[in-house]
Amino acid sequence: MRNLVPNGGWEDLRRSLEKCWSADTSANPNQWMPASPAVGQCAVTALIVQDLYGGDLLRSDVGGSSHYWNRIPSGEEIDLTRDQFGDAVVIPEGSPRDRAYVLSFTKTRRRYALLRERILARLTGREMSLDWDLDAADAGRNSPEPRLPR
Repeated sequence: MRNLVPNGGWEDLRRSLEKCWSADTSANPNQWMPASPAVGQCAVTALIVQDLYGGDLLRSDVGGSSHYWNRIPSGEEIDLTRDQFGDAVVIPEGSPRDRAYVLSFTKTRRRYALLRERILARLTGREMSLDWDLDAADAGRNSPEPRLPR
């Protein structure tokens, strides 16, 4: 997936993700709304950023909930869902989390699969087939790669 990094930088990726986020990719589907699309999208978005750029997944507690973001190989921290908390909320320092741990939660794994399918379709301009083994990710094996239609 790393060869699919958008040319327009983080803003381009964020705009693409916004078009893919929905209540069914949110950890908080009852709180998700189009006017605040980042709500509940942090874990699955951090996994997508890791797919594209590599690096570490970071996690912290924010208001009693888990929040995930990324530290890319350059050392820069990227949080494409930070705005779900508003400017007044301070995000505590994060600690690294293993990808297999994040994907060990069935609902997170399913939401990630859906978002991954959507973002790949958007970045490649092709329809995607969700034809890869989600259980491989849960078992701690490398991130599964979808098969693009020919």
